[in-house]
Amino acid sequence: MAGKRPARHAGIHRSVNFEITEAANSGLWDYCFAIGNRNLSGRVQAILGLLGARRVKMKIDRALKHHASREERASPAPETQSHPEVVRRTAVRSRIMVAFTCEACNAAYEAVQVLVAAKGIFRCTVCYWPVHRWDGAHDYSRWRRLGENPRNP
Repeated sequence: MAGKRPARHAGIHRSVNFEITEAANSGLWDYCFAIGNRNLSGRVQAILGLLGARRVKMKIDRALKHHASREERASPAPETQSHPEVVRRTAVRSRIMVAFTCEACNAAYEAVQVLVAAKGIFRCTVCYWPVHRWDGAHDYSRWRRLGENPRNP
């Protein structure tokens, strides 16, 4: 009599193909699946194959969540255009880098936005047109024209 072949289950969960195979030890299942360019494998404990598949599906959910958060950190957030300013998501505590464009000559500027009540105006260094006026909860400092060397403005 030939040896008993291990039980196998395969499936798709959230567009991820997975496969589980019964290990030599009773109640253990080996699994494998791939997300992105990463192959993940391991072992889950379950008496039934369907319970093992359920546990692998939970592992896929966790891996997808981890993969999505890692991609988010790797790629910069898309800039949102709200004329005339573009806010970049480089927040450090209460400071945010904000980009502005002059409506008259399209010169681009960058400033640090700080959560401090203040009032002021910044004028374009090219055409002297008002680029931004503020009177409220934020103050803008460290203005520089984009494209210039920050050490030699």
